[in-house]
Amino acid sequence: MTSWPETLPTSFLADSFYEEAPDLDIETQMDAGPPKVRRRFTAADYPLGGEMVVSDAQWVVLWTFYLDYTRALPFDFVHPLSEETLKVKFAKSPRRQYRAPDRYTVNIDFKVQP
Repeated sequence: MTSWPETLPTSFLADSFYEEAPDLDIETQMDAGPPKVRRRFTAADYPLGGEMVVSDAQWVVLWTFYLDYTRALPFDFVHPLSEETLKVKFAKSPRRQYRAPDRYTVNIDFKVQP
């Protein structure tokens, strides 16, 4: 399996990092009484992402990597806190914003695969 390019950052800006638990349950409303909740899946995708600061050259590497893998193929990415290797896919295309000469803030949204 392909891995996140070594020339790209592996951590997100601290105030932008997010991770959300997978939604594994389903809730059913009853005619009377409280809703029933049951497990729908044993494992599911969950979102992880944030912002990274990249240079012009790193943006080209990221953009090329995204176009090669788009949203179809998973790849290895090291979790920025636990350092566990995760299997992820892009949830959305990367978005960049100008920060300073040769510096961009890039929004990255992944779906972590079970």
